[in-house]
Amino acid sequence: MSQILSAPGFRTDLDTTLQKLHLGSWILDLRNGTISASEEQARIFGYATPPEWTLELYLGHILAEDRERNARFNRELVANPREWTNEYRIRRVDGSIRWIQDSGGPEFDEQGNVIRLLGVVRDVTEIKATERKLRDLERHWDFATHKCRIGLWKIDLKTMLFSRNDEHARIYGEEFESRPTLTIPELLAAFHIEDRQRVQAVAEKAVAEHSDYTFEARIHRADGAVRWVNVIGVFQFDDAGRPVTILGSTQDISEQKKMELRQREMEAALQQAQKMELLGQLAGGIAHDFNNVLTAIQGNADLILKDTLPESPHYRRLMTITNAVNRSAEMVHQLLAFARKQPVSPQSLELDAELDKIYLLLRKLVREEITLHWQLGCPHLVVKLDPSNLVQIVTNLCVNARDAIDGHGSITIDTAAVDAESCEELRRSPASPSGKYARIRVSDTGTGIEPDVLPHIFEPFFTTKEVGKGTGLGLPMVYGLVKQNEGLITCRTEAGTGTTFELFFPAVTEGSRSERAPAADPRSGKGGGRMVLVVEDEPDIASIITTALEEEGFSVLAAKSAEEAIDIVEKSEAEPCLVVSDIILPTMNGVRMSRALLKRHPQLSFLFISGYNQEERGRYGEVREGGNFISKPFSITRFLEMVHTILERSRA
Repeated sequence: MSQILSAPGFRTDLDTTLQKLHLGSWILDLRNGTISASEEQARIFGYATPPEWTLELYLGHILAEDRERNARFNRELVANPREWTNEYRIRRVDGSIRWIQDSGGPEFDEQGNVIRLLGVVRDVTEIKATERKLRDLERHWDFATHKCRIGLWKIDLKTMLFSRNDEHARIYGEEFESRPTLTIPELLAAFHIEDRQRVQAVAEKAVAEHSDYTFEARIHRADGAVRWVNVIGVFQFDDAGRPVTILGSTQDISEQKKMELRQREMEAALQQAQKMELLGQLAGGIAHDFNNVLTAIQGNADLILKDTLPESPHYRRLMTITNAVNRSAEMVHQLLAFARKQPVSPQSLELDAELDKIYLLLRKLVREEITLHWQLGCPHLVVKLDPSNLVQIVTNLCVNARDAIDGHGSITIDTAAVDAESCEELRRSPASPSGKYARIRVSDTGTGIEPDVLPHIFEPFFTTKEVGKGTGLGLPMVYGLVKQNEGLITCRTEAGTGTTFELFFPAVTEGSRSERAPAADPRSGKGGGRMVLVVEDEPDIASIITTALEEEGFSVLAAKSAEEAIDIVEKSEAEPCLVVSDIILPTMNGVRMSRALLKRHPQLSFLFISGYNQEERGRYGEVREGGNFISKPFSITRFLEMVHTILERSRA
């Protein structure tokens, strides 16, 4: 072999071949320490003319950072001769740094002693740069797939083996090293049982048609957690057009699904709120017109009653009419509460203290076999509520809870302070601002509400009770009063397991429970011929008011519009002592009319009337129930008391 290598012709041919391959060659004779190297090796190291190679010259080209590692490698090689491949960096003659790959092996004599080391070197700088780019690209790709939660995979259609990357294993909650590949049955078994058949059908159809596919489904992670994934599969074909592999991605979209669910819930809540708002407008309009009719009935009945002796056979019939009007007025009152048009007088209340006042009332409302659990847990928390509205809300919910319990059971009323940021019900509501809220929870162990009934419980006149046992206005009234007091109401229920209503009202940071203002002490008296101007566009109501005032001894002027009333006051020789006006008038509303009159007649007093008032109170001006406002329908006695109270106040 040595003779062949040393033959002049072969050596020349070998050098030429190595030069064409850009491979340098070298021989280290261990017997005398001499080195011989090819011209191509000299060129790799940057020499134009081959140098006189020595071990020191050779080692001097190796970068200092790689020199010790290379020396350690050479010592191990001498101690244990074998074939090798080593990579290190050199500094060429021109100062440039290149990566060298050195491969070779030992030559032994007849006694088995190593006499020479023979090797070839090649410049692998470009290869190392490509490898570095590939490693960087792989790291970047791994980083991107991990952050985006995208797992990559491949199915070999010949072996039906599913191979995957690290991120796919992480999505499934598994260690990649322990399960780098899966069988198709193992893969399908990880899908949620409710989605598995659909996923299998999609996959089988895609394989049969060789068509790309995508789907969303739920999977069970190794830890039992359920996650949503989006799967995309793309077929790869060989040169003959036969499918050979499916390349795909699996992305964890659980957070996206949560956001979509939250958005759907918010959209549903908004749609429900809009529907309830429209129903409220309809209910308010009906109630307003109905109040006018009731006022006419009530007024005429009162006027006849004044002239009817109790012994008269007509007296009982008139009282029946009055009682029917009162019952109808209560229904209208509930409709107005649903429509959020009831007058409210919000006060700063310590919620628990206010609820304690009605405990005995609620205890009497529920049956003896029903246990009333009282768990108030937010002492000193202040909310701004109308106290009477709070009583109506809680009382109605307790009555509904009582009626839902057949036999023995329990009703629990509890309160707590919650934050909007941590409360799921408040986060789902698109209209709830951040901050602290007081929560009132009314729970029962009754029959619960059927799923198809639940969406309708706050709609007016909707009831599941037997005919004659419910008006369908209790919960709509509660809904309206809660909204009117800037609160939120939710309902959780399941048929057969009970119902829970939760009410949320914003907490106020300052103030304490306000004392309720004492009711005015009405004083009656005769009109004494004083002039009252009545402004009302409903002829029946105008006639009743006029008759009542005239019978009380007042002189009455009547107008059908605000403009006509202003004209009467300006042209009248005597100024009226009081203006009784409906708020809603054909062109100019009653409050605007009063402002126009007060500019020229500041001593005028006003009594406003209306079939509904909360909206007008906000839109048209400050009117107070019991102060300068009376809502329809009203009794003549109550109306005259208000008239005398206002006149007494104006003289004080």
